[in-house]
Amino acid sequence: MSNELHENCKRCGRVLKSEVSQRRGYGPDCAEKVGYGKEMDLTNLLEGEAEHVGD
Repeated sequence: MSNELHENCKRCGRVLKSEVSQRRGYGPDCAEKVGYGKEMDLTNLLEGEAEHVGD
């Protein structure tokens, strides 16, 4: 994990004001839209369907 601070959101380009947002690289709205922090469902990987990840 990188300790890099981002000045702008990696999704929309807006200026990031909070340190939390700067660390993750996304503002709160964009973080939710890109699924930042959500655990990936590994069910398909366990069943051998890894080719569908990201569909």
